[in-house]
Amino acid sequence: GFTVLPSSANFLLAKCGRLSGEELYRRLKARGILVRWWADAPRIRDYVRITIGSREQMEALIDQISQLLGE
Repeated sequence: GFTVLPSSANFLLAKCGRLSGEELYRRLKARGILVRWWADAPRIRDYVRITIGSREQMEALIDQISQLLGE
């Protein structure tokens, strides 16, 4: 349920089909997962920026997103 823009960098811009960028950002932050969200950038307001980290960090991100979408 995500749209991910092409990237040649160490981050992804991802849009969730079920949560706004703001909601995803705030809910992940409350769970200790930090992503970036731009309130003042209309073109990417619905996206969050996910920086590629360690395998453990990526697994934690996927786990928390799975839990959020399962609620």
